[in-house]
Amino acid sequence: MSIRRFVLMGLVVLAAFGGSFALSSARSLAFEGYSALAPTSQFGESGSGDGQFSTPVGVAVSDISGDVYVVDEGNNRVERFDSEGTYLAQFNGSEAPTGQFSQPSSIAVDNTTGAAKGDVYVTDTGHEVVDVFDAEGKYLSQLTGTPTGPKGALEPFVTVMGVAVDTTGNVWVYEGNNREEGVVDEFTSAAVFVKQFFTGFTAFPGSAIVVDSSENVYTVTNERRAVRGFSGAGSELMEVVEAGATGLAVNESSNDLLVDKGEFVAAFDSSGTPLAQPVFGAGLLGSQGIAVNDTAGGTVYASEAQEDKVDVFKFGLLPDVSTGGASGVTPVSVVASGTIKRNGKPTSGFFQYGETEAYGSSTPATSVTGEEEEVTANLAGLQPNKTYHYRLVGSNSTGSNVGGDQTFTTLPVVATVSSPPTASDITRTGVRLAGAVNPENSNTTSYFECGTSEAYGSRIEAQSSSGFGEVSVGPLVINELQPGTLYHCRLVASNQAGTVVGPDGTFTTAPRTPPAVTTGGASGIASTAAAIAATINPRGLGSTYGFEIGTGTGYGSPVGVGALGASTSTEVVTASLQGLIPGTTYHYRITATSSDGTSYGEDHTFTTPSLTNQFALPATPPLIATPAISFPIEARTTTPKPKALTRAQKLAAALRACRKRPKSRRAACGKRARKQYGSEKQGKKK
Repeated sequence: MSIRRFVLMGLVVLAAFGGSFALSSARSLAFEGYSALAPTSQFGESGSGDGQFSTPVGVAVSDISGDVYVVDEGNNRVERFDSEGTYLAQFNGSEAPTGQFSQPSSIAVDNTTGAAKGDVYVTDTGHEVVDVFDAEGKYLSQLTGTPTGPKGALEPFVTVMGVAVDTTGNVWVYEGNNREEGVVDEFTSAAVFVKQFFTGFTAFPGSAIVVDSSENVYTVTNERRAVRGFSGAGSELMEVVEAGATGLAVNESSNDLLVDKGEFVAAFDSSGTPLAQPVFGAGLLGSQGIAVNDTAGGTVYASEAQEDKVDVFKFGLLPDVSTGGASGVTPVSVVASGTIKRNGKPTSGFFQYGETEAYGSSTPATSVTGEEEEVTANLAGLQPNKTYHYRLVGSNSTGSNVGGDQTFTTLPVVATVSSPPTASDITRTGVRLAGAVNPENSNTTSYFECGTSEAYGSRIEAQSSSGFGEVSVGPLVINELQPGTLYHCRLVASNQAGTVVGPDGTFTTAPRTPPAVTTGGASGIASTAAAIAATINPRGLGSTYGFEIGTGTGYGSPVGVGALGASTSTEVVTASLQGLIPGTTYHYRITATSSDGTSYGEDHTFTTPSLTNQFALPATPPLIATPAISFPIEARTTTPKPKALTRAQKLAAALRACRKRPKSRRAACGKRARKQYGSEKQGKKK
């Protein structure tokens, strides 16, 4: 026999709930079904008292009395309620040979008219047995294994996972073997072993086995918790390939299969085709078991293990619901519309909306007074430029029906810039800028504008951003600024909704730093020579330097010209002067120039000594040769150079010097002077 495979429909189908699988359709068809959302009613609460639960798991219903049996795993007991959820009684298996339950999980009720009518079967996983009770909870017997050992010896159950009763009263036990392979065992109601087959898949615990009226067996298998169907003889018939099943139930009157997915219930017919209402009960929290009351209109009971409750879903007529379009779209709100047909029952309607088909938000419910009425609501508190899902929900005493999922996208808004850029790490020629924008969920380009006035003039690209809330822009380093200058900057943001400029911010670059110079002293002073010194700190910029020297503060062309690298250390520089005039006072100072300007040292002086024994004076008193280097100096008035002495003047000066010598040497001295410079008469002639 070929294997039929079908896919368990997920919540995406719930969005088109109502028999239409076209997700673009906004209309759900009229039908009788189960509540898509909230249950018709609930019962139970957390605790260990009567009617309370600590992790409810397996659920079973007596078609005879309508009583509901719930396995209260955390309290190691079974509680019995009437069909409306009123607590009746409890039992814990303490009369059994193995004692009180240890990790009870699955439960089944014999709903036949045979001798075991109304009997209750509970899997006691901790003791690896199945305990049998009457309808009131009185212990009757125990199933402990199968006669499949050597020579018909009893083979104890291994990891008892589920139990079910078919329409003939036979009991089916689902267990794992030593290889952890799922095994299905069949017994009569009198506990007589019938047969056994292996599923070929690992077993999964819980309410993990059901049998329909055709004796088809459905189990939850392997770590994916897939559902597989087998014939009574063990041949595989079909597979629900989507994983996640936590429990199973069969409506014996129709053989419809219900699959508990923990957060909703999926429904299939006996061939594995999704029913007109493919899923219902969205919003269950950790359901671990379901059961159907076949004689009470197909009411479904589902345990909510996380909430310690049992949800009740009654089958009945639900309102027709059609989700309409959206209008009045703004960046933060929209008006949603739809239509609800009451089908003769008091009905209310509301919208669900959110960023996904899980929604998450809803509008207040409003009453539908007409038989068919348009419903509108303002969906507020939205975010700009964002796509939202929404649908209309109609509710009556049976439950809720939902319209198809629709979407809209809110309008974008221009980005916002609330504060001026932050300037840091300010230097002479650079700054680090940072700011923040709110892109308002649009792709936004941000950049800085800067200049020496609020006219700005320069645009510095920054970055692109999106999302909600403030997003940092930068930091961005800007160079090539002017030292000691006030700058204006602002942050500009632009998106599809427009451009916004932020407030103005200012900063001032660090001041100029020309070289630091100090004129030093003079040394080695002779009649025609001397050495001068100075100190220079380039202050991080390449610099040139030189000494200005002259017989007045007008100085002359620089001498001792040189260059220094971009250092921050103080350097000593010197210059050696030659060809000075004896007996002359000289002025000098250091000067140095960088890209940040020129600095001048203090004026210093020194005086060369007069000649004593030597009269050979140069015709022109030169200083050292000036290198052919252009050295910028400030414009100033130049002091005229002194006139050269005539021979007569030189002779007169020499004779005056001779008169100061001892009398015995004066004549020889005068003779030498006249010989060198000529007689006084000759000097006058010239």
